[in-house]
Amino acid sequence: MTPEQQKLIEELAKLGDVNSTKHTSDGNIKNRTNYVVDDSDEFELTQQYFDDCCDCFKQDNIPIDPELLERYKNAYHELVPIEPAYLSKDVYIKWLDKFATVFKNLGLHVHKEEKHYRSTYQLLSLLASYFEDEDEAQKALLEFDSVDKKNEIEILQWLTNYEDMGMRIFMMGVEFFDNDRHFQGNYISVLSTKEVYFDQRDFKVLIDFEKAYCNRYWKMFEKYNTHSREQIQIFNETSEDYIDQGSLSYHLQQREALAKIGVKIPFYINKHGL
Repeated sequence: MTPEQQKLIEELAKLGDVNSTKHTSDGNIKNRTNYVVDDSDEFELTQQYFDDCCDCFKQDNIPIDPELLERYKNAYHELVPIEPAYLSKDVYIKWLDKFATVFKNLGLHVHKEEKHYRSTYQLLSLLASYFEDEDEAQKALLEFDSVDKKNEIEILQWLTNYEDMGMRIFMMGVEFFDNDRHFQGNYISVLSTKEVYFDQRDFKVLIDFEKAYCNRYWKMFEKYNTHSREQIQIFNETSEDYIDQGSLSYHLQQREALAKIGVKIPFYINKHGL
């Protein structure tokens, strides 16, 4: 092994980068929507998450504006006048637009009586933001129809072309459409109360894309991944770039760079126990 190869392997062991291109994604939802009014990180995107965020800053002894609280209540009851409520996207998107000024600049501290209204608005903001990917998802599905499903190169090209959107929609599926949700026909509950339902048919294009994309993505990721389980764990705990270096594109670039200097990494390295 040449000194250059040895140096490269040492860098890989430290989870260094090899000729990779950093992705510039618009996947940060708070930069992609006009609705989200809070700057908190959106990773665990559930009603409980938003409730917990409010709990962190909830104070019983801070002043509460009775007039503002009444505006929150009136806004909520306009959305949900009676339970059970069955909402389509047209209803809650219009509601978000109408009451954006009511819920803006909420501040860090939340009185306990405000908590439900604030977290409801934030959750619906996130839910509505996924529709921004609807046209692109439809385009991707049309392209996928022409992909040769037996040609791995074509599949990899399609997967990497839509990787940023694919990961956003993957998170949508995990957080909003998993089997733990309360379903009632075509409607699904995503709020803490099971008496408010959203029409999942509004998400048909996004769900169809998720089904076509995610299963294939994780199969290809498992095959082409260049990091051991131990490296992934260390990297996730220490690196700010874990999203970029945890992508399929990154591992394909790693393999290409290593192949150019004669270093080959077997497929399915974690299955081989490497």
